[in-house]
Amino acid sequence: VDDEGSCSGIYSEGECIPDFVFPPIDNATEGQKFYHKTQGIIVFHNGNWVNTSANIITKNELLIE
Repeated sequence: VDDEGSCSGIYSEGECIPDFVFPPIDNATEGQKFYHKTQGIIVFHNGNWVNTSANIITKNELLIE
């Protein structure tokens, strides 16, 4: 487990959630988590990115200006 100083995103419940970088990786794995600056924590689930409210996030919503 890394310490908070080496986390490139945020810490949530003792886990480092790395910053999301667009475009999203094509080989995302089930349960993979990222911190998105406008969507918050997002998780890859059933082939889609979802937020903590389980709403599917579209590719346009993933785009970081």
